[in-house]
Amino acid sequence: MGVPGPVWLVGHGALIEPLAAALRARLQAAGTGVTVEVPHVASVFEALGALHYASSQDWADVRWPLDPTELVAEEQGHVRSLAESGLGGRRPRVVRLQAGSKLAGTPPASSTVASQDVRGHDAEETDAFPASAVTVDTAAVLGLDLGSTGSKAALLDLATGEVVADVYRRTDGNPVEAARALVAEMLQKAPHPIMAVGLTGSGRDAAATIFRAALGDVGSRLLVQNEIVAHAVAAVRLDPDGGRSLSIVEIGGQDAKFINVRGGVVVDSDMNRACSAGTGSFLEEQAVLHGVDDIVRFGELAGEGRNPPDLGQTCTVFVADKAAEALNDGYSLADVFAGFQYSVIRNYKNRVMGNRQFLDRIFFQGKPASSESLAQTLSVVTGREVLVPPNPGAMGAIGIALLARQALGAVDGNRPLDLTPLLQARVVERRTFRCADRTCRNLCRIESAAVEIGGEQRRVISGGSCPKYEAVSAAGRKLPKDSPHPFLERQRLLDRVLARHVATSAGAGATSTTIGIPCSHHALDALPFLVGFLAGLGLRPEPVWPDQETLALGDRRCTAAGVCAPVKLAHGLARGDLDYLLMPAFVSMPRAVDGGAATCPMIQGTPEMVESALAAEGAHAAVLRPVLLELEHGFASRRFEAEWLSYWGGLDHSSLRRPPEVLRAAYRQGVAAQEDYEQGLVQIGRRALEFAQRERFPAVLVVGETHVALDPA
Repeated sequence: MGVPGPVWLVGHGALIEPLAAALRARLQAAGTGVTVEVPHVASVFEALGALHYASSQDWADVRWPLDPTELVAEEQGHVRSLAESGLGGRRPRVVRLQAGSKLAGTPPASSTVASQDVRGHDAEETDAFPASAVTVDTAAVLGLDLGSTGSKAALLDLATGEVVADVYRRTDGNPVEAARALVAEMLQKAPHPIMAVGLTGSGRDAAATIFRAALGDVGSRLLVQNEIVAHAVAAVRLDPDGGRSLSIVEIGGQDAKFINVRGGVVVDSDMNRACSAGTGSFLEEQAVLHGVDDIVRFGELAGEGRNPPDLGQTCTVFVADKAAEALNDGYSLADVFAGFQYSVIRNYKNRVMGNRQFLDRIFFQGKPASSESLAQTLSVVTGREVLVPPNPGAMGAIGIALLARQALGAVDGNRPLDLTPLLQARVVERRTFRCADRTCRNLCRIESAAVEIGGEQRRVISGGSCPKYEAVSAAGRKLPKDSPHPFLERQRLLDRVLARHVATSAGAGATSTTIGIPCSHHALDALPFLVGFLAGLGLRPEPVWPDQETLALGDRRCTAAGVCAPVKLAHGLARGDLDYLLMPAFVSMPRAVDGGAATCPMIQGTPEMVESALAAEGAHAAVLRPVLLELEHGFASRRFEAEWLSYWGGLDHSSLRRPPEVLRAAYRQGVAAQEDYEQGLVQIGRRALEFAQRERFPAVLVVGETHVALDPA
C-alpha cells in the first residue's frame, strides 16, 4: 500500500545527490507523485532522534554526575574464563591420520586425484610414510621447505611418491645455510640418487641462487614454487576425496595461511600480515617467558588446562599482559597456556581466515599442528572435525617434492643430480638491475649473484618475465618474448582510439575550450565515448592520468573520512586550471551479459565531493557532472541517448551550447569510438586465448572493476 509522501531520505548516504536523483526518477516513473526530500540534518538524523527521545523522558529522580566521564564504568580487573565467554561445552573432534597410511596415486597436472581413504584407524603404528621396498638405488626427488623459523626436507620415492625420509632443523635467519645443512643430513640419512629438487617457503629464492650455481642448467629438474601450492598439493594427496572440498589451516613459525581447495585446485587463499599473534613463534615465546623451554611440554601442559582464561585475540603484547593478570587472578599455568592456544586459533580465524567459510573437510598443517592440544583447540573454536597429517610440519616439503616429481616427466637418460658441490657453495656477491631491452617496457627486475664453489666463481643471473636470462622460472616455462601481452595491448588500443578521435577536435569549428576527464572509476570504461563526444562538439578533451603524486594530493584534498583509494585518486586528478572537468555520476554501467549493474554509492557521490573540494580551493575549473541512470542499457541505447543529450542540451555555459543536430552527431561519434574500442578488446582476448591453447600455456583470467584490476595507479 502506497503512502502520500513526502519521502524523507536520511543518513549520510542521503547527501549523495545521484542517490536522491535516482529515487526521485524511480518514483516519478512509477507515477506515484510522491516527492523526495533531503533534510539539512540528514547526516545526523539518528543522533537527533536519540536526543529527542532522551528529552522526552522523566529524569527528575536521576542524580547526574558533574563529570560526564563518570557515566562510563571501567571494567574490573577480573579476567573472564573462556567458559564465561561462551566457548565452553564443545567437544574436540580430531582425527590424526595414522602413521603408515598408504598415500594415494600421483596427481596429474591439475592436481586433481581420486584417492583412497587414508584415515587408517586400524593401521599399525609404524614410522610415518614407511619406505618399504625402497633400496639405496631407488631414484628419488627432494623437497625443501625453507621457512622463516624452521626448515624441512622430504625425500620421495620417484616411482611411487611415498616419503622415504624427512628432516627438520631451525632456519636461524639463514635459509641458504639451512638448505645446505638439510641436504647434507639427507644425503647421509638416505643416500638415494636424486633426480629433481623442489624449493618452497619464504627462503626459496635465496636458496635457489646457490642451487642454480651448483647444479648448472638443469631446466625443470629444479622447481621453485610458493608454499600455498605446495601445502595444497600435499593435502590433496592425503585427502580421501582427492581435494573435492577441502580447507587447509596452516600455522607456521612466523606466518599462517588459509587455503580453500575445490576439485583439487586452490580457489582461495590468504595469510597473516605483520601480526604474529596467530603463529607458532608466539606460543614458543610465551613458553620460554614462563619457564618452559620445550614447546612439546608447553603443548602437554596446555592440554591439562581445564579452565582457560579469555586472553583476547589482539596484539601479542596485550595477550601477554592479559596472561599476567590471569595468573594474578589465580588461573594455573596450564590454564594460561591453554588460553594462549585459544588466542592463537581465534586470532587466526578472525584475522587470517576472516569472512571466508570452511569447506567440507579441514586439514591442520604446519609444525605447531603436531601439538594434540592445539589441534583440539582448533576443533573446539571452529566446531568442526579436524584432520591432522602424520607429519604436519613436513607437508610443505612433501608438496613441493610432489610438484618437482610431476614436473620431471620422463627420466630416461637423465643422470642423478650431483648435490655435493652445493655443500661448499657460498654467495660472495649479489646485485640487482633492471632489464633495459628497448623492445620491451616491462623493466623487469634481474638478480645477478656470484657464487663460489671450491675456489671457482660462477655467475647466476635470474629473473624477468621472458626467457632472456632464464628459460624456466618459479612457475615453470616462461612466455616467449613475442607472446601476446593483453594488458599492454589494451593500453595501446586505447591510445590509438583516443588519438584518432581527439584529432578530429582540431578540425573546422574547433574551439580552445579544454575539458579535462579524470581517468578514474568508470570514466576508464567510458573514456572512448567521452572523448569522441567532446571531439565531435569541437571541444578539446584532455584525459588526466595519475602519476606518483596523484594519490597523495587526493588524500590531502579529500575531506571525507574513510573513503577508498579510487575516490582519493579522483580528487587528485581534478585539475583546477582547466576550463571544465567532466565527471559523470555513473549510477549504472552496462555489462556484456544479463543487463546492467548498479555502481558503488561512493563512486556516484565522488563528482559532487570533488566539486566541493575545488570550490573550497577557489579553483577555476567548473565540474560537469551529469547523473547517468540509463547507461545500463548500453551506450547505443535510445534511453541513454535521450538522457545524455538532455543534459548537454540544457547546459547554461555559452561555450558548450550546440545545436541539437550537432549534439546528435557528436553522440554518434562517441558511440562509434566506444564500439571501436570494445571490438578491439574482444580481438585482444581472442588472440591471447588462441596463443595459450596453441602453445599449451595456462590462461589466467583477471576479473574485477577496470579501475581496480587494470588501472596501474
